[in-house]
Amino acid sequence: MSNMISSGFYDITSTSYNDMSFAMQYNTVFANEYADLIQVNVQDEDTCLATLFDTASQLYIGFNMREREVAGYTDPQVLQLSPMGNDFFMIQQQDTNIACYLQDHTDGSPIYVGDPGSNSDHYWFFYSIMVD
Repeated sequence: MSNMISSGFYDITSTSYNDMSFAMQYNTVFANEYADLIQVNVQDEDTCLATLFDTASQLYIGFNMREREVAGYTDPQVLQLSPMGNDFFMIQQQDTNIACYLQDHTDGSPIYVGDPGSNSDHYWFFYSIMVD
């Protein structure tokens, strides 16, 4: 049995900087104290694959490997939400060691992508949001 979250709406928050959440502006995902509502659509529960859709920008969240940042896309981007225990997840490029992380606690900081090593700055908590 997988520890995968269910499809639904979430506030995705850094476990290292728990007042910093996913938000998007100009196709770049950044840290902000005011979270965008992210719709998670689970694609495969066994392999922990899902799409993340930013409802404010109407864009899918994915990895821009050229800029090494998390960005917005018009096409669905399938990501891997790897359970890390304590209801924390690592958001990864599918079947790779590349994950997103928040480098610092500054409001407006980009969310970067890279090899996580043993760094817990790559862990995220998904707060479920009830939507009518």
